[in-house]
Amino acid sequence: MSSKKRSLDLYLGEVFKQFISIKDDDFKKSQNVFKTVFDQVKQKMGEQCNYFKKYSSQVMYGGSVSDNIKVGKMDEFDMDIVIRLPISYSDIIIENEEPGFVKLKITSAFDNLDKQPDWEKTHKVTREWRDSDKYLLQKRFRQWMHKIVQKALNAMEGKVTVDGDVYLLTYKESGPAYTLNIRNDEGTEKYALDVDLVPVIKFMYPRAPEGYSYYIKSLFLKKVYETQDKVYWQNKVSLLFRTMVEELYLSIQKKEIPFFWNCNHNLIAGLKESLQKIYCHKLRNVIVAIDANDIEKVVRALLTAEEMREFKKSEFYLKHGELEPLMTSTSASSLESCPPDSALSSQLRALTDELDSLRYNNVSDQKIEELEGKLKRLGDRVSLLERRMNRIEMALSQTQLSRSSVG
Repeated sequence: MSSKKRSLDLYLGEVFKQFISIKDDDFKKSQNVFKTVFDQVKQKMGEQCNYFKKYSSQVMYGGSVSDNIKVGKMDEFDMDIVIRLPISYSDIIIENEEPGFVKLKITSAFDNLDKQPDWEKTHKVTREWRDSDKYLLQKRFRQWMHKIVQKALNAMEGKVTVDGDVYLLTYKESGPAYTLNIRNDEGTEKYALDVDLVPVIKFMYPRAPEGYSYYIKSLFLKKVYETQDKVYWQNKVSLLFRTMVEELYLSIQKKEIPFFWNCNHNLIAGLKESLQKIYCHKLRNVIVAIDANDIEKVVRALLTAEEMREFKKSEFYLKHGELEPLMTSTSASSLESCPPDSALSSQLRALTDELDSLRYNNVSDQKIEELEGKLKRLGDRVSLLERRMNRIEMALSQTQLSRSSVG
């Protein structure tokens, strides 16, 4: 592996450590706050509904946290609240006409619940959960739990105490999910946590989770299955990173990421063409940057503008030097002739950002072509300057060698 690739490995590792991996303290605090808060909420929910008290069997992480692929901060996640049905699951008919979706048909098993002695006290709520054809209505099922959570929060007056700190609780609908907002706005350290509460009926039946992180996980699972070689995954991170970025690029280009457990289900079948073009363009730029060892551009693709500013102030960045492509030499003359924030570099970044923005907003092709022309001309100037710098550096090195020989 060349020194250039080792350099990219170094920066990828640091970006992961600083901005992508979840810090242990952050994870522990989120776990502690949520567990303490929801234990009290769950108890109150049981006081509001006998069915929930009897049949809510467990609470477990869902989404990216359960898959160990959660990144950034532990400030939002999914919690699956498993609700059991008071029947034998063999009596449930599972219909899977469309890949990635199932319908549950519950016939006589639910019909006989009203004959049980605790119908009025416990099971009556299930009457609203089916349509006229006996299919489970997911929306009604979710709304039932939503009402229980809201009643519980009202009974708690929207607040709870954890380790002496008072947290305010609100609950709102957010798309298909319902989100529990936990806030602590007092004291020196403010804290916020958003948790999507998802009522689920647990089956031993594979389903396709939603979310971009799972699309990437599916690509990795597919690659692992096709490779069948543990040694391959011991390669340098830069090599694996480049490989998987290209896998993602090609998949989006084809507009196809199969769900690993059901290859007939395409996870991105509904991807809009405009977004497809934007994603392909961005990923292609990352691949080109990796191949050119343009570490600056690779890092910028991984971080937000704010994170990039923070990264440039970090001890790691200051220790290892700037990442600009023009900064190819450590000679004093080069440092003076081409500072990191030079006008050309700034113009290049500004034009690139403007071009991305125009593509995103579907601006006319003529305007985009004009900017692309400017970008190419500016890039040519940068390349010319780099060649001149290299010649100057070689001349300086030869001069220094000559002086050493004479001395």
